[in-house]
Amino acid sequence: MKIMDCTLRDGANVVGAGFSISMTKLIIEGLLNSHITTIEMGHCTGLGSMQNGGKIAPVSDEEYLDAIAPYVRKGHIGMFQSAKNANEKLIHKAAEKGLSFLRIGANAGDGDTAIQAIKMV
Repeated sequence: MKIMDCTLRDGANVVGAGFSISMTKLIIEGLLNSHITTIEMGHCTGLGSMQNGGKIAPVSDEEYLDAIAPYVRKGHIGMFQSAKNANEKLIHKAAEKGLSFLRIGANAGDGDTAIQAIKMV
């Protein structure tokens, strides 16, 4: 069995829109030390959300991407990507920083938008 932990992304809804860098690092380290190596983190509504009018988080997408540098070779660190917020430049930056995956999400009826986001990834 393989577990993907979403505490740092979905749990961010509980604390506002995202965890601080220090808390993000602490939780990633704890998960990796517990042999949970697939971790979704970042803004609660996904990569690019704040640039598109989403909730303000304590940390920018770029700061989250910089924070994961020590961990990208130790696990599969990824982020949620709402199809409506997909941005080719930001997706490319995430890949350059070593992000392992983007999990695409779309609302019912947003099939065309989802296809475009998947193509960008």
